[in-house]
Amino acid sequence: MPSNQFLKSKKQVYVKLKLINGAEELTSVVIYEDQSSADIKKIFTLKCDITDPSLVLKLRNTRGSIIPFSYQSFEVSSRENPYILEAVEPHSTVPLSSRSVNNHATYSIEDRVRGDIW
Repeated sequence: MPSNQFLKSKKQVYVKLKLINGAEELTSVVIYEDQSSADIKKIFTLKCDITDPSLVLKLRNTRGSIIPFSYQSFEVSSRENPYILEAVEPHSTVPLSSRSVNNHATYSIEDRVRGDIW
């Protein structure tokens, strides 16, 4: 009796895993059309041996854009042009920027009422 896995649409995608420590690893994963986003994410986690549950997984296409973990988001990829899977600490890729206020651009409602502005 054949398994129904053979009857389902599937895609083989290549993924380059990038870890916090800078290590990179190339692997391939087969995903099926009836798998949920959580299932696909779990497959990537197991295949890439990611054991830290606090890490955030970010999947990027070949143009560097973040894409969802869904079957429809994937096109078949090659070893030469893999997807990028980043396993990072939460907020670690968001650069911090200082929030400063330009004094020339600030005014009060009182200034506007007096007509000092405009």
